[in-house]
Amino acid sequence: MTSKTCLMTFSILRSPYGDIQVQEFDDRTPDVFLEAEKSKGFIDRAKPVEDIVWMTNYQKDWFGKQNWPIYVVWWVSEHHQPCWREACYRLEHLHDYGVTPYAFTFKQPFDAQNEPYVLCSGVNQENRDVTRMD
Repeated sequence: MTSKTCLMTFSILRSPYGDIQVQEFDDRTPDVFLEAEKSKGFIDRAKPVEDIVWMTNYQKDWFGKQNWPIYVVWWVSEHHQPCWREACYRLEHLHDYGVTPYAFTFKQPFDAQNEPYVLCSGVNQENRDVTRMD
């Protein structure tokens, strides 16, 4: 069976949309959405979703201090369509229990068989297609 990874990001802006403190973030959102929606494998989005590296670089400027993870990754079967509720459960699980095969991060990933997976510079050198590990 082929598996795919899911990713959910979550943050609370430091100020409401329209406030000068987050205007640069707000200005970048449409272009980021457009690129995400054109990406192979993109399913859907509920709220503004930003590239994790880009967002992390500006996190202290646009987002308040968070006591929870800003994203979560998990595996699903090829034909499973994740929903918002499932993503929230995974994020809560990561917050409550730390990294597990059920909910993990790119810093401590797992493969589709629930085994720890070592990434080198964000890409596994043995298998460059990290979205399909059967």
